[in-house]
Amino acid sequence: MLPASLAAIVRDSALWAGGDAQLPALTADDRAAAEGALAVYAAAPHGSTPQRIAAFVGTAAAVLPRRRDTEGEARMRLAVYETQLADIDSDVLAAAFDEAVRTLTFFPTIAEIRAIAGRLPAPPRVWIAWRLRQLLRAAPAAPVIDPVQPEEVAELLNRLSSDDMATPARVQAKSWSRSMPSYEDYLGLGLSEDEALEQWEEHRRIMAGEAAGDAARDAA
Repeated sequence: MLPASLAAIVRDSALWAGGDAQLPALTADDRAAAEGALAVYAAAPHGSTPQRIAAFVGTAAAVLPRRRDTEGEARMRLAVYETQLADIDSDVLAAAFDEAVRTLTFFPTIAEIRAIAGRLPAPPRVWIAWRLRQLLRAAPAAPVIDPVQPEEVAELLNRLSSDDMATPARVQAKSWSRSMPSYEDYLGLGLSEDEALEQWEEHRRIMAGEAAGDAARDAA
């Protein structure tokens, strides 16, 4: 039995009239219920047994005019009907033979029975299964994202602060060493010539010291 929430979606005619573009996303529980219902539907018996088909044929033969066959021909004809109608579910096939008895004036051919069965409304189990498949196809399960655990955050922070990883300061120093501001750049900041020279020399000493330290660490 479908949960009330899923059953309401499946049986909402207005919702299905607009196509699958309007289909809602399923909750995890409804999705599991839909998959379970489809598994039950797939495992259920389908088609008609030879015994059931023989009963339908016998009833129709009793009330509709038919060709007179020998006993052997009748057995062969029944065997063909049993083979060619076996894929139609029993309740659908019963309704098709009932319709044939009501509307035809001669014993129906296999083609006539199949045509009548194809025009009959689908049983509820068939259209419910179809709608469940559409729901699962149109609303795939949302990916499960594992939340970050506190211990994982702590481990990441420890790694970022360890000696085997470059700190932002070192990264910035290496970047500046490749494009160190010139003396003219400092003048452009509005400094006097003496102040610009002092700042530029101080910067150069810092960069040279960090470059030497980096080289020593890389060599180690």
